[in-house]
Amino acid sequence: MDQKSAFRKIDRKIYIMFFLVIAIASINALISTLTIKKSHQVTSDLVNNTNPSLEALTKFNLLVTKSKMLATNWVYLPANSADKDSLRAINDAVYIELRGRTKSLMGYWNDTIHVNKMNMLLPSTMN
Repeated sequence: MDQKSAFRKIDRKIYIMFFLVIAIASINALISTLTIKKSHQVTSDLVNNTNPSLEALTKFNLLVTKSKMLATNWVYLPANSADKDSLRAINDAVYIELRGRTKSLMGYWNDTIHVNKMNMLLPSTMN
């Protein structure tokens, strides 16, 4: 009888440890699933909103630099019609397309201060 109760205690300990391992594995799976979902959301936001916004703002920076260079050339080299045509093309097409793309991306921005600043910098119509 003594040997049977010893086996029962060992069996009980084995079952407890088995269920404990199962519980730990289940909790780990749940935490991992939640972490993966959160990571997926962050990655999706980065790919769909942050990177395109950063790219558009970088293009705006390059556009401003190029426009400054072409305007300076227009003033100091008045006979250079190629630079004048390039500046007109920027103002007539490139700027408008980039402004529209940036404004559509601004709808996904969480920072209203930056959105308001960009709305002041990028009016809907040019005066």
